[in-house]
Amino acid sequence: MKSIGTIEDISIDYKTQKPKILLVLNERESLSSIEELKEDKLSIEIKKYKNKRSLDANAYMWVLISKLEEKLNISKDIIYKDAIRNIGVYEVIPVKNEAVERFIEAWTKNGLGWVCETTKSKLEGYTNILAYYGSSTYNTAEMSRLIDFVVQECKQLNIETMSRTELDSLIESWGSKWNQLCRRKKDVTYVAYIVQLKNIIYFSEMQIEKYQNRMDLKYIYVKNTTEGQ
Repeated sequence: MKSIGTIEDISIDYKTQKPKILLVLNERESLSSIEELKEDKLSIEIKKYKNKRSLDANAYMWVLISKLEEKLNISKDIIYKDAIRNIGVYEVIPVKNEAVERFIEAWTKNGLGWVCETTKSKLEGYTNILAYYGSSTYNTAEMSRLIDFVVQECKQLNIETMSRTELDSLIESWGSKWNQLCRRKKDVTYVAYIVQLKNIIYFSEMQIEKYQNRMDLKYIYVKNTTEGQ
């Protein structure tokens, strides 16, 4: 196990004349792991904590996914896409049946996590596409759910992860980057693709607001509808 904490006290044992160190850990969840080691001889390393600021939340997710790939012998691309679907950050977009393949091709060109699933639409001649966003566009809450999902997958396989404090720090720093991340070049590319697909997509006012929170879609042709999806 690894954890973050502080040294509360250092003393010398009267009987053995050996040093005694009292540690205070940041996470209560570490207690169960320590109990299992109570009677064992341990290899101990104590060093100054350095905040791993060079690694952002999305990059650390890929570190964990690579470890899962080694354990499970499953492609990290498959593991990542499965995590994206489990978190469920997507839009439901009705698209004309004849344009479904072209829309999916355009959407998925944005990145590995930009996956699509199809369901039946209530609009005649249309198919509902569940269009998932890649993790690089996630806001703080979405990224937190994604990291927690991958961490839990790792813990089930006894793969070591960062402490809760370190994870929270990654998520907090991710939040400060949110406004910049959702304006990346690939989002602009997505806008260009959707412009090419005008007249085949129905956008509700709620969907328009969601899209504008993620990227600049002001040049998209929009056709509103009150019909259900």
